[in-house]
Amino acid sequence: MKKESSIQFFKALGNSAKEGLIGGTSKAKKINKGILFPERLKASGGFKALKSAIGKDKKIHRARVKSPSSIKEKGISKLDELDDLLGVQIYSKNPAKDAIAMKKHLKNPKIKWLDRKGYKGINIKGDYKGTPTEIQLSPNRVSNMGQTLQHHAYKPPSNFTEWDVKQADRVGTYLVNKISKPWKEIFKVKK
Repeated sequence: MKKESSIQFFKALGNSAKEGLIGGTSKAKKINKGILFPERLKASGGFKALKSAIGKDKKIHRARVKSPSSIKEKGISKLDELDDLLGVQIYSKNPAKDAIAMKKHLKNPKIKWLDRKGYKGINIKGDYKGTPTEIQLSPNRVSNMGQTLQHHAYKPPSNFTEWDVKQADRVGTYLVNKISKPWKEIFKVKK
């Protein structure tokens, strides 16, 4: 990885702002053939049902079914090795209440407060109609923008330099900490 600065961080910042502010991306609709294709196809159908069950009062910011390349990167070959084949991100103004509400939709749910490089928030994992599902509660669009930038530091694109990674982490962490810090006090993790 090169050390000098590049324009890639600024492109990522612009894309993160666009993604964080506009949102609504759904990669849960188009499913390409590949590893675990029947399971991923089922997960796509499960997203439609889960979206309906969650209700219109919750803003689903983004959803995805894990891609074949992501599954291969992790060395996964069987469904039971995954805990997030379907991923959904929801904006939440009341995390404690919404975490309990989301928990009702999943079989064997686990709720965690996550605070790591690339992500800060409430994470609910469980089984939705046979599909390993992860629901993330995010406070708002600015926090989401920060999480997107932090993700570039956690899994840097191949064209990122060391400088790009540092900037993505620095700016992303600032945005996430500024917005998400109060969550830890609002929501006490139940183990």
